[in-house]
Order: sequence, then structure tokens, then C-alpha cells
Amino acid sequence: MKYVIGVLATALVLFVATYFLLRIWDINLLSPENFSKLMYSLLIIVVTAVVLIVAIIIPFFGGNKRGYDQRSEGIAQKKIR
Repeated sequence: MKYVIGVLATALVLFVATYFLLRIWDINLLSPENFSKLMYSLLIIVVTAVVLIVAIIIPFFGGNKRGYDQRSEGIAQKKIR
């Protein structure tokens, strides 16, 4: 379930960022005179995607590889390397 929520949150943020960037620059995607604006916008979208990967996807989907020590009694204790 957390994968679905994470993917939807990531897609939503990317779509919103793309929408606002295109609205700000008033970009007609097929117009040659707006090519530099399009490249700057794509750069911003790529930077936003990288930030999302670092800030959302890795923390939520990275998982805890160390796990818990099942031999301990009472409250779960993290495994020590």
C-alpha cells in the first residue's frame, strides 16, 4: 500500500510542477523560439524528480535492512551488526 501512495504522491508532484512550469513560461511545445524555455523547464522538472527521489522515494521505500532481533524479549530491539 505504501508503494501505491508513494508512486501516486510522486506522480502528483511531478504533474503539478510540470503544469506550473508550462503555465509560467507560456510554452507552446512545438514552437522553435521557445526551445530554450523548454530546456530550462525540463531541467527544473529533472531537478524536482531528483529531489523527490532523495526526499520521498528513498526514505519511504528504502526499508530497514537491519530488521529486528527476534530473540530478544519484550519490546522489539534492532539488530546490532
